[in-house]
Amino acid sequence: MDVYLSRLPHCLQVLDMLLKSRGYRGHPYANKTSIEILEEAHAKSISIGTLLSVLLAAGSSTLGLAWVDPVFDAAKGREVMTSAYQLKNAIDKFTTKAESTLIVCYAKLSPDAQRMSQSVGNKVQLMTCQSLAVSLKDHVLVPRHTALTEEQAAEFERARNIKRSQLPMLRVNDPIVAWNNWQVGTIVRIERPQGPFWRVVRPSDKESK
Repeated sequence: MDVYLSRLPHCLQVLDMLLKSRGYRGHPYANKTSIEILEEAHAKSISIGTLLSVLLAAGSSTLGLAWVDPVFDAAKGREVMTSAYQLKNAIDKFTTKAESTLIVCYAKLSPDAQRMSQSVGNKVQLMTCQSLAVSLKDHVLVPRHTALTEEQAAEFERARNIKRSQLPMLRVNDPIVAWNNWQVGTIVRIERPQGPFWRVVRPSDKESK
């Protein structure tokens, strides 16, 4: 649990950057310390995950942010995988309240949870604390990535006489794709020193099989 608590502030700060980059107001606990979060959860007699799960707004759009706590295996002394039961509860929490849901899991998904994640649809996005290790938006090693709108994509295909399916791929589970929540079929422009490169978002290896 000590490791989990020590990583909380950094994960929340990066998550705050992600939310603001999408136009949502930041996470209300982004600048809290681990002790402050733990004390508030204890005072309210709720779990840390329940405390950090919030409903956010960006204009008329609403986002349900569900935070899934790790379950610790005392015998092994470490967290276990996120179960399908935990994932379903996180999805159900905001299904009727928000237009879309972002679920952040500290531990990786169990096999059953992975299978469930492949059928949640476009309105639910899953991320892990590991994927929030750094902010990809302004990282010096990450070139600028820009998604084309559908109108721009159609013009791109017409002007170059090419179909997006012929472009090199970016997997949907690529960190930069997950950061921006781009959907399969999105054309992405990548700015490199040699010039612009173009990619299309494709399903993950497991989904494409």
